[in-house]
Amino acid sequence: MPEAVAVVGEDEELTYGEIEVRANRLAHHLRERGVGPETRVGLCLGGTPRGMVALLAILKAGGAYVPLDPSHPAERLAFLLADCAAPVVVTESRFAGLLPAGAPLLRLDRETAAIASRSTGRPCSGSRPENLAYVIYTSGSTGRPKGVLVPHAGAVERIRDALRLFAAGPASRVLQAAALGFDASVLEIFLAFASGGRLVLGRGAGPLAGPDLARRMRREEVTTAALTPALLDTLEPGELPALGALSVGGDACPAATAARWSVDRRLLNLYAPTEATIFATAWRVPGPFPESLRPPPLGRPIAGVRAYLVDPDLAAPTPTPPGEVGEIALAGTGIARGYLGRPDRTAERFVPNPEAGVGTAPAGDRLYRTGDLARLLPGGDLEFVGRADLQVKIRGVRVEPGEVEAALLAHPGIAEAAVVAREDRPGDRRLAAYAVPQPGARPTSRELREHLSRKLPDAMIPAAFVLLDALPIDANGKLDRRALPAPVPEAVAETSAGGSLAPRGANEETLAAFFRVLLGLPRVGVRDSFFALGGHSLLAAQLAARVRRDLGVELPPGFLFAHPTIEELAREAGRLQGEPAGAPLPPIVPGPRPALIPLSFPQERVWFLDRLAPGSVAYSFQAEIRLSGPLEPAVLGRALTEVVSRHEILRTRFPEVEGRPVQVIEPPWEVALPVEDLSALPGPARERAAEARIGEEIRRPFALDRLPLIRWRLFRLEPSRHVLLQIEHHLVHDGWSLAVLLGEIAALYAAFAEGRAGPH
Repeated sequence: MPEAVAVVGEDEELTYGEIEVRANRLAHHLRERGVGPETRVGLCLGGTPRGMVALLAILKAGGAYVPLDPSHPAERLAFLLADCAAPVVVTESRFAGLLPAGAPLLRLDRETAAIASRSTGRPCSGSRPENLAYVIYTSGSTGRPKGVLVPHAGAVERIRDALRLFAAGPASRVLQAAALGFDASVLEIFLAFASGGRLVLGRGAGPLAGPDLARRMRREEVTTAALTPALLDTLEPGELPALGALSVGGDACPAATAARWSVDRRLLNLYAPTEATIFATAWRVPGPFPESLRPPPLGRPIAGVRAYLVDPDLAAPTPTPPGEVGEIALAGTGIARGYLGRPDRTAERFVPNPEAGVGTAPAGDRLYRTGDLARLLPGGDLEFVGRADLQVKIRGVRVEPGEVEAALLAHPGIAEAAVVAREDRPGDRRLAAYAVPQPGARPTSRELREHLSRKLPDAMIPAAFVLLDALPIDANGKLDRRALPAPVPEAVAETSAGGSLAPRGANEETLAAFFRVLLGLPRVGVRDSFFALGGHSLLAAQLAARVRRDLGVELPPGFLFAHPTIEELAREAGRLQGEPAGAPLPPIVPGPRPALIPLSFPQERVWFLDRLAPGSVAYSFQAEIRLSGPLEPAVLGRALTEVVSRHEILRTRFPEVEGRPVQVIEPPWEVALPVEDLSALPGPARERAAEARIGEEIRRPFALDRLPLIRWRLFRLEPSRHVLLQIEHHLVHDGWSLAVLLGEIAALYAAFAEGRAGPH
């Protein structure tokens, strides 16, 4: 179905046919640049339709993509690019300034003509299952990010598993919320493409959360998503009725989150580090999940994966009776090759399996030691216990404190540093940085935050900075992390001039209360920055939701990032509240209309494609509505007639005038609803006959210059059981409007059946 929509961005959508053609052309262009199996190709485009085309093109050319997130600091991008030694970086001119001078850039916007001249045929990639598919960088304990090398074979197996677990198909609308630098994005992208569903890009100019994300999911009727617990907690289940399949991963799932999201939907708890390719264990959360229980377990290994609980020395897998705690080690399909250019770290984490050649473990089998501790529950599921090292998860992002400490020590005013994750409030885990300044230096929290923002992603920047005269040492001369003091508000907040100014007025008081609750601070000033006080994007989404709920104000997207103080937010809220509440809206009056109404750009595209293939039904949409109970066909026909009368687009045709298509709106007409009675046939024959008639009707093409471009047909299966078939051309109707149109038909039918006038 090349005409099916494959990917939807903020202001652009592409069909499978369009993606195939564009990706093939770019793949041939990449082949000319020397890309082939094992070639690492930088991808610096972000989550846009063009980025999806480029990602597929790299794979089609045989290469492996290396995500370079445009939101990351330029210094970090330069390190990643140098580390992966990519001979080509696919990007656009707007991102070129983020990349180091002299980088081998392929700018899509500058090479449009050359790419368009390439073949649209599928290139021969030369890739095999064991070849590299992508490289994703994770935080490194030594201060250097590590590139995880993932081959095709494991990723393909995981997507096959995901198709089954999520019950995905062509009707699925899958949210792509993760940045390309997280392997959750691989699940999202290829779950959509492998099922023939629709990929809904949910990041926009940056990550979306809370009301902004919920609006996008509702607008696109997202059915399937894979989110972190922190992101889920910014949404409300009742606001997303279409969301039927959901996975939670990237961090331990609290019982309260599972309880909220396990009602009336398929909820999966998935687990695996990047080194084990997307997910290795799964547990379907039964709904409703009792909030009083412990957090959902990690579940059991999926097919092809073997999970062990190993002792610290890895002499042999530990016995696994219920309650035994050990480190999770994974083997089987999906285990990565190791770390790019890091044989020492690879040898440390990817180790020979002591049981290789015994039972199901093949000769030469390797284990990946995850560093995660778990116990085996009586039913056979794994339960997460904690970490065997210092690695932490912050809002689903894997953080090695050592990498943050190394970045802090690069500041000229810092002599010693330690970074820990603190959870001073349940469920609110944050990084805290402790630093000993150089003699004579006294860097402020703002200076340190700005310094780190040039080196690290947002999730790795501590929420609190504490300056100490010396780091606490234990009896063995090592850092005593448990003795590090809890950050106090004076150490967390770096107030600017006037920052201690108290709230003035009701809006500032309300906003100050929001700041205190969300940030866990006893007091804030009206000129304190939300982000300087430890706020982040997910908390910002929660703040926007509270402002909308309690102040009745919808903050413009991105407003908080540009105006992060209570004073600025209160000023904006007051301006919006100052508009007269409840004032009557001005009447809607018809605007001027040209004699020949032009088509919109999407309509022109569909019209042009119809001219290329006359008689095609590729852009005909159909819906089979099963009706139960007494039905009066004449009343239903009257409701359909009223719908056509109400909506000009349903009585619009598209002739060609002087070589250009135009819209011509015709007067209303009476819909003659054909009724075919199949009730005399035996049960199975009745259904087969209905399917055959529906198939015949679907194959009848529309003529765009003649009416109607929407038609209905009613099949009676039993006296109280009918099927209403609705078929319309995409020029006059789209799938998003189906529920609205059917709701209107139902309301009109109910009114006419009771002898009332149709509702307005």
